[in-house]
Amino acid sequence: MGKKYYGSQPSNARIKIDYSKKKPRVSFSFPDKKNQRKGSLFLQVFGVWLILNLSGAIVFNLFQLGNMESKDNSIYNTSYKILSNYTTCVLYFEDNSYKVFNDICERKSKPLKTQIWDDLKKSSNWEKNWLGILFSFWLFIPPFIIYFPFKKDWEKFFPVYQAFTTSKKLAVFKSQDVQKDTEGYYCEIPSFANVICDYKATKDFGKYLNLFEIEEHKFKYFRRKKSVNEWLWYARFYFKKKPQTGMLKVLFK
Repeated sequence: MGKKYYGSQPSNARIKIDYSKKKPRVSFSFPDKKNQRKGSLFLQVFGVWLILNLSGAIVFNLFQLGNMESKDNSIYNTSYKILSNYTTCVLYFEDNSYKVFNDICERKSKPLKTQIWDDLKKSSNWEKNWLGILFSFWLFIPPFIIYFPFKKDWEKFFPVYQAFTTSKKLAVFKSQDVQKDTEGYYCEIPSFANVICDYKATKDFGKYLNLFEIEEHKFKYFRRKKSVNEWLWYARFYFKKKPQTGMLKVLFK
């Protein structure tokens, strides 16, 4: 497994890898380090936590309602062995002395949402307030505890997350695709977002690879508060000699 290198912040960075020595030398720099947008996984952490808790709450409530209905059926069936609809219940238990059973009939006749609301209204304000406060703390505080004390680790994981979740393109360079300018022989990805650039050079392409660099296109936006370009990049692979055998595969976005 290769060695991992990290820049000083989770932002789009210039990267240079010098292969001219025995060991590759890696360096990072930024178009506008102070004002560039920094990546964060906080919203993803919060979203996952929210989905897990809401899913758990829904399953728990459905389970509780299932138990409640089973309990009502049990009382209703074992006490008087009557299985009927709401109208029959009202006709049979008109006398006030059977109020409890009228309540059961009424409960069984109400829609699910109405019944939940009635149960909530029966609980005291103190109970509802404290339950609401505890639920709010449980829902909103843990994501902060999960993310911010370990922010540096999350920032290191951010490029991995981006590379895993984004759609990618593949370029394959062979000998006929190698170009030449005043700086020598090279292959180029002319424009990409600098989310991922994973490459594999075989035979002559690996043997003669001298320098790899990612740079932003040098322009400024017209009439923008943040005028420096940090979104459009290019990647170049420089060779000591023109490769004749092998190939260069580049996965990028």
